[in-house]
Amino acid sequence: MRTVCLALAFAALALTQSAGLPTDHTWAARSGLDAADIAAIRQLTGIPDPPGFAIRTLDTKSLRDRNQGLLVESGNGHCPRPHVLIKSPDSGWRELWALPDPRGLCPQAPTSPTVRVVEGRILIEIPIMKDAFVRFIPREVQNWIWNGATYTLAEAP
Repeated sequence: MRTVCLALAFAALALTQSAGLPTDHTWAARSGLDAADIAAIRQLTGIPDPPGFAIRTLDTKSLRDRNQGLLVESGNGHCPRPHVLIKSPDSGWRELWALPDPRGLCPQAPTSPTVRVVEGRILIEIPIMKDAFVRFIPREVQNWIWNGATYTLAEAP
């Protein structure tokens, strides 16, 4: 039984690598972090091993001046959920902020929500389709601003 389980585990790993699914090493190469950091971040945010397409974005450059990184998990493939992570030299990685809704940002239109960093702010754009016959799909924009301790949703002007 143990041999069968071990063989299945190796087959799954081989299938993941042969199918071109992103692994910890893939994300390490893309982000500039090492694979051990990717594994720690993945475990912290509940992303399975191998990550496959569970990670949508890992931005380690835009918030670098605060020693932070933005990870956007794919959720169920349709509902991305952003996390801001910070690495301290003594305690390793910890989650600094995550979107309050654990379900993520579920689309309300045929296009997916986007999450990106703009001038140190986390900008989330959620397409909202109110009328199926309209050519332009308006977006709800959420602007999350760093207040020195966490990210808070900015008031609309």
